[in-house]
Amino acid sequence: MVTICFFIIFSAIVIAYGIISFKTSKEQDVILVEAGPTTCMENVRVFQHYKSPVKTIKLPDGSYKNSSEFIRIRIDGNCMQKRKICYGEEWLVEQINKSKSMQEQLNISDVLLIYIKDKNMYKIRELANFLDNEMLETIYYDGDDVKISTRPHSYSSVLGVVRYNI
Repeated sequence: MVTICFFIIFSAIVIAYGIISFKTSKEQDVILVEAGPTTCMENVRVFQHYKSPVKTIKLPDGSYKNSSEFIRIRIDGNCMQKRKICYGEEWLVEQINKSKSMQEQLNISDVLLIYIKDKNMYKIRELANFLDNEMLETIYYDGDDVKISTRPHSYSSVLGVVRYNI
């Protein structure tokens, strides 16, 4: 009887260890995001995604979240350095809920993750203004100078709001 109990407890420990190891060893895509002028983006397309282990992070409110609940990005460029988003850093992006209005989810000065379909690239820009026809005016920085993006971005191109540095 003792042997059977020992075997059951041992089996439960091994199964629990396996489940925990499996959950903590998951990987997620990390998207390389343009954060600067888009004049030379051919190299970015080649290295647009890579895999990295899922992380558990502590949020500013003290709660913990798994990074797989967010879009994970790596910054390539310095156009948001003034916003303390720097080259080489990884950030988590809170995804947009497409069933809610953009005005409910976005605030002026939020840093947005944007997908440019015709260039097959991702970029981050700061929201400057809501325009007509479901378009957004965005800005980026060149040192301390504010630059208006060359074209407005559609609501549908916004994937989320850059929230947490990991």
